[in-house]
Amino acid sequence: MKAPYAEVIGLTKGLAKIYNAYSSVDTVMDQTLKDMISRAPGKIASAVTWMYGVKKSEIRYKKGFEKKSIGTIKLQGADLSSAEFIYQGRVLTPLHFSMTPKERPKDKKKYKIYAKIKKRRKAFSIVPTASASNGIFLAPASKSSTVIPWFRYSEDKFDIAPIKTLSLPQMVDNKLVKKQIYKDVGELFHKRLDHHLARHLKKAL
Repeated sequence: MKAPYAEVIGLTKGLAKIYNAYSSVDTVMDQTLKDMISRAPGKIASAVTWMYGVKKSEIRYKKGFEKKSIGTIKLQGADLSSAEFIYQGRVLTPLHFSMTPKERPKDKKKYKIYAKIKKRRKAFSIVPTASASNGIFLAPASKSSTVIPWFRYSEDKFDIAPIKTLSLPQMVDNKLVKKQIYKDVGELFHKRLDHHLARHLKKAL
C-alpha cells in the first residue's frame, strides 16, 4: 500500500501531539497537587464547622491566616502519592463552643454553664451544673483575664483543673466529619484534575 508523503507526515505529527500531551501527565498532577494544597484544607475546615460549634475563622488553614487559632490544617507532600494532611491543635475549653454565661453571675450562688459542642444534635450539648463553692465554676484562666469553666475535685480550694473538651484533630477524626471530608475533598480533586487535564490536552492538541 502506498500513501502520499503529505498524509504520512500529517499522521506522524498528530501522533506526536497525542504522545506529548499524555507524556506530560506529571505536569497535570503537579498542578492538581498545588490546587489541593491551597484549597483542600478549607474544605476540611468547612466539614469541621458543619458538625461542631467552632468558628471557621478560628481554624488556620491557609497562609497568611494570622487570627488566633484553635488549630491548623495543611496538606504537604512532594507529589500526590506521598501527600498527607497534617492536623494540629490543643484541647479546647467550652469557651470555644458558644459557652454561656461568659462571666460568673454576681447575683446567683448557683448557676449552670452551657456549651454547644455539636451544632446538629442537641443531645451532645454539655450542661454542667455549678455552684460558687464546689463542683464546676467560672473563673479567669491562669495568667489571663479570660473566663473559663473550672472543676474543683476536692474540698481543698486549690484542687482545681480547667474543663477541657475536644481538639481539632479529634473533630476531624469524627466518623461523620470524615465522611464529609472524603466527599468534599474527593470531589475537589476530580474537579481540579479534570480541569488541568482538559486545559493541557487542549493546549497540546
